[in-house]
Amino acid sequence: MTLVLQGQCQSGKNRILTTRTGHRYPPARFASWRNEWAQQLQGQFHETITWPVSISVDYTASDRRTRDIDGMLSALQSVLVYAGVLKDDGLVRGIGYWKEHPLDRTGAGVRVELRKL
Repeated sequence: MTLVLQGQCQSGKNRILTTRTGHRYPPARFASWRNEWAQQLQGQFHETITWPVSISVDYTASDRRTRDIDGMLSALQSVLVYAGVLKDDGLVRGIGYWKEHPLDRTGAGVRVELRKL
């Protein structure tokens, strides 16, 4: 399955906060980004994946800001679960590749390929 998302990928490190009572929630900026990308995924998949997969990503940044790959991969997995593409991010059992393309201020985004293991 191949999915295409437009826009700058955020980092997902430490993006879920917890209150003293144990309530878990994302900061507003991350939630807005996650909701936007989840909406882009609508119509790109037909059923929720419930089996182990590997993930491969082609990434194009819109700016020169340094972002760590594992943080962006975490954010992508969060979006995939939130949108219903994956039942659980624990189903990602392998990384095929992460390929970064040259900066493109107007054409940033990711192409995600999920392969059944």
